[in-house]
Amino acid sequence: MSQRLKEGRAASVIHFPDTLDALQMVRMKSRLTRLFNRHPKKVFLDLGATRRVELAGLGILLDRLKRLGNGHSVVRFSNVSAQVHRTLARAGVESLLLS
Repeated sequence: MSQRLKEGRAASVIHFPDTLDALQMVRMKSRLTRLFNRHPKKVFLDLGATRRVELAGLGILLDRLKRLGNGHSVVRFSNVSAQVHRTLARAGVESLLLS
């Protein structure tokens, strides 16, 4: 299953597949660029289906978010399982997790 993007006025949601890895992030590069060029107010990275996060994929995602950061968008991870939460916490991105 590949990633999906839903866009609305209030927020954009990107649904990730079961594994967030480098290959998925390479596939998403142009989609993320187009999304952030629209200056959405909120972007939710929905990890509800994600069971495994590879650090290479997470690194590419964070680098892409940093490069595209426009100061206009709030980016948060949502629907994070306990296992994925631990990986994100170890990577130091707890500030991007919804509480």
